[in-house]
Amino acid sequence: MSKNKLNAFLYIIPSILIATADQIIKNLFYTNPTTNKEVLLFDFYLSKNFGIITGIPFNYSEIVVIFISVILAIILLQNKSYDLLVYFFLVLIGVVSNLIDKIRFGCVLDYINIFNFSHLNLSDLLICIGCILIVWKLLNKSAKRII
Repeated sequence: MSKNKLNAFLYIIPSILIATADQIIKNLFYTNPTTNKEVLLFDFYLSKNFGIITGIPFNYSEIVVIFISVILAIILLQNKSYDLLVYFFLVLIGVVSNLIDKIRFGCVLDYINIFNFSHLNLSDLLICIGCILIVWKLLNKSAKRII
């Protein structure tokens, strides 16, 4: 197995498993909405997110998701980097999981509360990690060009 395929396997397969676990957890909270657990600094309870990531209110969240996805795809096509493609799939898997919620429930179900400031779910974390890796890769690539 080539290094690129192994790298893809190490990112994509766990991401699919995380998104699947996310859907299972969301279903558990949806069927038992009064569930409330506190673990260390986090509270776990159902929160319906009608906005965009981390509950930022926005009426046209689907348009934002599509717009950002198109921009990411354009960046990926211009850079032709296998790593960037893998990182994009992390974002895509998270987005698809949250879009499934929008279709099933009319909103995204969040269940992780961080300091009563932000609500999110595992799919949001996949999106954030994927975006951070994309930015890191692009900045790292730009730094090498300068040197």
